[in-house]
Formats: sequence, C-alpha cells, structure tokens
Amino acid sequence: MSGTKTFVNNTPSPVSVSLFVRQGDNPANQLGTTAFTLTKGQQTQIQYGSSSNPFLNGYSLVAGFSGDVFNQDATVTSRGSSLDNQLNTNSVIEINFANNSFSISAHN
Repeated sequence: MSGTKTFVNNTPSPVSVSLFVRQGDNPANQLGTTAFTLTKGQQTQIQYGSSSNPFLNGYSLVAGFSGDVFNQDATVTSRGSSLDNQLNTNSVIEINFANNSFSISAHN
C-alpha cells in the first residue's frame, strides 16, 4: 500500500502542491513526485509512493495572493531531522500562509 496523508489548505487561495517521494528510507534517493492542487479551505487525502516507498522527502508549494505569487520548497537531507519527522510521523499536514510566507503544521 502507498503512503496516505490528509492535506488541509488553511490559506485564502488555491495552493499547488508537489510532494517529493523518497525511494526506500534514504533521503538521498528520490523516487518521484506527486502533484495536486488544494482549493481554499479544502481538506483531502492524497496517496503517494508505494508500499516499499511510503516516505516523503519534501514538498513544493505555490500560490497567488493579492497579485503576487509565492513559492516555498523544503527537502529532507537527513533521517530524523525536524522536517523528516514532521512529514513522516504524522497523518495530517496543514498548509498555512501569514506574513508573505508559507508554513506547515502536522499532527495525527
């Protein structure tokens, strides 16, 4: 079975999301990406990877707000890092936007 997480868009605009899927358990190995768009306020379950590749290696977020386009990328480089734990030990990822910057929060 692939990895599955619930993604929540808490921003005032649609957000384009690309998930970086890890091959195996080594963050140096990238399997590919899973891309989707969340509308304002949308919450949805997303499947990615496979049973042997259930880990996320990072993400890319892009959205337009008040005539400007903002993007943010984050990539795991070490197992057990803060981002690795946030993405791979929680089932819900919330996307937020404040002060011209994205943030994510995660929980089970």
